[in-house]
Amino acid sequence: MDAVANVQTGYEFGRHGDPYLSNEAAIRDFWSVRVGDEFVSHYPPGAALHVAPLYAVWPSDARVARALIIGEERDLRIPPLAPAAIVSAAVTALAVGLVAVASNRLVSSWHAVGAGIALGVGTGAWAVASDQLWQHGPAMMWVAAGMVLSVNRPLGGGFAFGIAAITRPHAALVGLGVAGARRFEDRKLWPAVGIAGLTAKGVAAVVAYNAWVFGGASISGGYSEGFVARLLALDNLRWFAGNVVGSLIDPARGLIVYSPFLLFLIPGLPYAWRDSPWWARGAAVGGLLYLVVQLKANRFSGGEFFFSYRYPLEAPTAAAPLLALAYAGWVAR
Repeated sequence: MDAVANVQTGYEFGRHGDPYLSNEAAIRDFWSVRVGDEFVSHYPPGAALHVAPLYAVWPSDARVARALIIGEERDLRIPPLAPAAIVSAAVTALAVGLVAVASNRLVSSWHAVGAGIALGVGTGAWAVASDQLWQHGPAMMWVAAGMVLSVNRPLGGGFAFGIAAITRPHAALVGLGVAGARRFEDRKLWPAVGIAGLTAKGVAAVVAYNAWVFGGASISGGYSEGFVARLLALDNLRWFAGNVVGSLIDPARGLIVYSPFLLFLIPGLPYAWRDSPWWARGAAVGGLLYLVVQLKANRFSGGEFFFSYRYPLEAPTAAAPLLALAYAGWVAR
């Protein structure tokens, strides 16, 4: 239903230029909120905007289908799913390719291609991001594009990280990590400001979208305020620690369970950190901060009815060049 909510919003954007859903289209409950006489998905608009241009020209219209929603069967108007399938596969493939491009600046072409393949089929990318229109595929693609562009095109890198933030707001932490690393590396202000400024504009765009749609400027939009409360709370550290452990070793959602190769890269991280450039370090730190925020604000499981894990996906994308160097500099020897 998470992916279907993005599909429905993308269809509305493409056909009508706004995100509003009619009563018979809205999934309601956990996936949309009422705004006046209509409904709006509570998700940020980024994933939906990626598929909207295809829906604008797609010849088929939405159809009514019987859907089981929280134990209740009812009719639901669902757009054609082919555009969403095309976009999901394409953006995830581009993310994998861009990770290989970024990694090739640190390691050989063979190792860089291996890093891309490892991200593509050794993580939840193939089972989640490329399978349905979650937020993860577009966010991964723009995070990877930001890493590629930030080296010589700081404004392009900032723009890419800004789009990632429109898709998944806390992905902005990767852009801010890269900007901070650039500032620390050469002490020049303007390249770091270019990356950070355009990344922040992506967050500002989400706030503006929420003000337009929900009537109040906030980062959470249609989400429950409980997510922000958990993020800022200091009395839930035991819950947070359990979330971290679950995200790593849970049999159904564990990062290490489904990507065990990551364990063998750990001994190579000191070497990789010492020999990696600023942008690889900054992206890896930003990816780690992204994951900390995710696990502090929300449960690690990410729902049901998908295989492997999904919440950590942006983190290994951001850390992929550093991990590729850890492999080439230690494991491969």
